[in-house]
Amino acid sequence: MSEEEIAALKAEAEAARALATKEAGDKANLVEELKAEREKKRLALEELERAKATREDPSSTDPEELVNRVLQKKETESAKEAYELALAEFKRSNNEFSPETDTAGIAYSRFENELKKFNLTGLKTREEFIARLKEVKSFMSRQEKDKTNFYEGTPRVGSDPAGDDNGTLSGEEAKLVKELGWDKERFLKQKEKRPAYIKQLLNSRR
Repeated sequence: MSEEEIAALKAEAEAARALATKEAGDKANLVEELKAEREKKRLALEELERAKATREDPSSTDPEELVNRVLQKKETESAKEAYELALAEFKRSNNEFSPETDTAGIAYSRFENELKKFNLTGLKTREEFIARLKEVKSFMSRQEKDKTNFYEGTPRVGSDPAGDDNGTLSGEEAKLVKELGWDKERFLKQKEKRPAYIKQLLNSRR
């Protein structure tokens, strides 16, 4: 075999190796491109599902609107958590609402009913909620004080004459005696010894 033929065979072999290397490289690149495309598709589908889950209007595709709704949802959840923390702390710091003191939950139920009359919109932090809860409690205390002063300073008229020093019971006192299962003498003794307690019982029935 001549040198020319040997050189030709070597050149042919080099060309074959180069072609094989190129094909292998092209194949590897193709695999990587396919992987990248699949990953892009997966991320796009996840983003679409998140958008569907967070937006109220399925027809809306405005990215800014979707972002605002996501942020609003997070703020609402954060405010709810802050309110629950504030309420728990408020109950701990006010003994009259504790289970030991308010066994039947009457005092706290009254507070809840009053709280419903107040606007909590716009409050976000625990501190803001606690401040509003204190305002409600203070408002209730003023109401109770005004109510007590009104009844103490105003004589009863009509079908419920006030009790006198001779041991006569008013209509409300007679009803209270019946509800408590007491007799007249026991009630009068308690009224003499614990007037504030009897007054509280009478006021709680109004």
